[in-house]
Amino acid sequence: MAPLTLYHHPIQVIANAILDLLKAALSLYRSNDDIILLQEACELAKTVVIKSKASAPSFLSFVKCVVETHGEKAEKRSNDGNSEWITIRDIIKHLMVLSFDIVQTLHATSEQSNSTPQDIKGISDIMSPMYKTLSTCAAKCPFFLLNLSREDQPVGELILSTIHASPNILNVTEVEGSSSAIHFLKALVS
Repeated sequence: MAPLTLYHHPIQVIANAILDLLKAALSLYRSNDDIILLQEACELAKTVVIKSKASAPSFLSFVKCVVETHGEKAEKRSNDGNSEWITIRDIIKHLMVLSFDIVQTLHATSEQSNSTPQDIKGISDIMSPMYKTLSTCAAKCPFFLLNLSREDQPVGELILSTIHASPNILNVTEVEGSSSAIHFLKALVS
């Protein structure tokens, strides 16, 4: 496998443009009648990032926008009986789990290869958006975030792995990634 590089390849430019368009489309979702639009936008965003891992920072920005817009609905309990909230919670859960998996895969790929300065820059480019997304999630839907886990994993598994990774991020010389991690930890505590 080729080393991870996040330079501006034409496919990455197209993927980023699609994700920016989808982020703008999120403002069109207004009611339960339009939930299909939200679902389709999220499915397309997932497809784009799976096809072009280099678009991970733009995907994380998209996920952050979804959480900013709909995070409170993910926080609602399923016994509230509102199927719209349940659907939105499931959408956000799938987006967050995919975000974790992509960041973890990109990080593992860079560690297995002979990382170049370009690769290290690429990893730091995704850490800041990931922690910004987590900070937004901590502010909008903290109980949802604390209970977030992959299928067949203990409750809270994702947040625990993120907290364990935070000290490593703080040791990186990249300021934006470190400050995003600090902001996330502060948001999580408050």
